[in-house]
Amino acid sequence: VRPFMSALWSLFAEPELMQESKLSFPNSKNPHSCVNDPPVRVTSKLHHGLWWANLWHQEKCNPRKKEMLVPVILYMDGISIDSKGRLSLTPLNMTLGIFSTATRQSNSAWETMCFHPDANHMSSNQSQHTRLIHNIENLHRGLDAALSSFKAQCRSGPVRTELPWNGEFHAVNMKFSIAFVVGDTELHDKLCCRYGGRTQNMNCICRHCKCPTEQLVNGQCRAINDLWTPSDFIKPHGESTDHFAKKLSHHPVRNAFHDVSFGANKHNIHFATPGESLHMHQLGVAKRSIESFRSQLLTQPKGDNRKAHRSHGFAITSSMAQDCGQSLSHQSDRHFPRVRFSSTILTPTKKEGNEYPGIIICLVLALLCSEGRRA
Repeated sequence: VRPFMSALWSLFAEPELMQESKLSFPNSKNPHSCVNDPPVRVTSKLHHGLWWANLWHQEKCNPRKKEMLVPVILYMDGISIDSKGRLSLTPLNMTLGIFSTATRQSNSAWETMCFHPDANHMSSNQSQHTRLIHNIENLHRGLDAALSSFKAQCRSGPVRTELPWNGEFHAVNMKFSIAFVVGDTELHDKLCCRYGGRTQNMNCICRHCKCPTEQLVNGQCRAINDLWTPSDFIKPHGESTDHFAKKLSHHPVRNAFHDVSFGANKHNIHFATPGESLHMHQLGVAKRSIESFRSQLLTQPKGDNRKAHRSHGFAITSSMAQDCGQSLSHQSDRHFPRVRFSSTILTPTKKEGNEYPGIIICLVLALLCSEGRRA
C-alpha cells in the first residue's frame, strides 16, 4: 500500500506533466473558477458536466482562498504476471481529473497506490475451502487500507501547490474527491459487492439501479426505479444479514467505498463505475444484434418448408457481407473496425469482441447493395 500523498507528489514531480498544455480547467483565465469560459453546450470534458460544478459549490471552494477542486480518477483491473496467465495481480492506480484527456492516456499520468494479490493463490494457502464472498471481503478490506490515507487527507484540509495556467503560475489549495473508477464489468460488480451472475434467478442484475430482473424489459418500470445509494444497504432491525443481502443480490460485505467521498454523486461507487466498450458494446449490443440477425435467417416455425430457402439466404448474405469487407480499403478506413474475415462472418461464437462492430458494417453494406436487396 502506498500513501495517497506520495502518489500525488510523484505526479506533480513529473516535469512533462506540469505544463499548461497538459492541464485542463473549466476557466481559460482563472484556475480558481468553476465557470466554463468560453461557455460550452456539450459534455466533452470532465469539467463540462454538472458533477464538477455542483461539487465545486458543495465543497465551498472559495476563489478568495485560492481553493479549487481536483477530481481523483481510479483504475483497477487484473494483470497476468506469469507467462501462462495463471497468476494475476490487481493494481489500484490513480490519476487526476485536472489533466487533459490526452494526458491521462499516457503511462506517466498514473501512479499505483496498492497491489491486490491473486485470489486463487491466496485461497490455496487456506486450510478450509474459500467461497466468492471471501474473495469479495478480502478485496474490500484491502481497499480499506489503500484508501485510508486518501480519506485522512480529505479530512485534514486542502493541499497547497502551484500550477501553470494562462501564462503564469498560480498558487492553489486543492480539495479532492473521487470522480469514478475505471475497470471492466466483472471488477465493477465486485467493487459494488454485487453478485457475479446475470441469470433470471437474480432479483437485481444491475449494479446501478434497483430495477427487478423480471421488469428489465418494461420501459415504464425502469423509468421509475431509483439508483442504489449506500443507505440502501443498511440492514433493517430484526432482519438477518444474509436474507437482506440476498434480496438486493449483493454480498453481505461492508463496502470500502461507502465512506469515501464521491462528491456530488450521492450514489457513491454504484454510479461511479461506467460501463466499458468491450462488455457493453462489443460483446453486448453488437454481439446481440448479430445473434438476432442470424437467428432470423436460420430459424423457422415448426413444419415450415422454407428451411432450404432460409439456409440459402443465410449463405448468400454471409458471402456478400464478407465480399463487402474485402472491398473496403484499409488505407482510407484505417480507423474503422476490422472488416476482413477468413471464417464465416455470421458465426458470432468464433469472433473476438473488437470484431463485432466490423461485422455489423459488413452486414449493413450487404443489405444495402443491389444484390442484397434481390436476395
